[in-house]
Amino acid sequence: MPRDHRLLKGFLADITSVPPIIQVFKFNPGTITDSKITNWVGHNIPGLAYQRYHWTGGGPRVITFELFLDGYERANSIAGGTPGIDAGIHTDIANIQRMLYPKTGNLDIGGILTGQETSLSGLNPFDKNAEEQFIKPPKIVFGLGTLLLDVLVTKADIVIEMFSSKLDPVRAKVDIELRVLEHTALAKVQATLRTVRSTLGGANSIGQIAQIF
Repeated sequence: MPRDHRLLKGFLADITSVPPIIQVFKFNPGTITDSKITNWVGHNIPGLAYQRYHWTGGGPRVITFELFLDGYERANSIAGGTPGIDAGIHTDIANIQRMLYPKTGNLDIGGILTGQETSLSGLNPFDKNAEEQFIKPPKIVFGLGTLLLDVLVTKADIVIEMFSSKLDPVRAKVDIELRVLEHTALAKVQATLRTVRSTLGGANSIGQIAQIF
């Protein structure tokens, strides 16, 4: 069987949206920083010349990388240079920015937008509605090579470097920061991958996702 030499591509997928938002990387990151913090407390023991340590808990696992977005050819291929969300990288930027926010049916926290303001101090943090408003994270999946992780997108610093004549952004660099949801079971991640495959047209493996684009 001949080997497939096509470059596999990473992706970020928001499976809470209908339909799911799949942002496939046109260019894979050149470098990735994967940082994990753990917490230990040292204790002085009488008679010992050194400390002894015990585990107090794990800190966050943070993944950072830079994405390069390039829609120059896409913008130029649109007849007459018609501006719109399909020109340049407008949609790519919007997809990434949407992944930063919680998914909730009510973003009018405290009734501020409707003018029917209520006190936040009376909310029960264990109430289901309070959970929906304040702490329910979006379900974002990060895939790149052997990495397949449930994450939160906690930062997206976007620097637009080029605009078209219609002022559509066509080139940008995006510094991404992800926090890994380490409590997520592997089976749940695999179920998420099945959703991604279905949306992308039935890919049978992470590697085949790149073949659709």
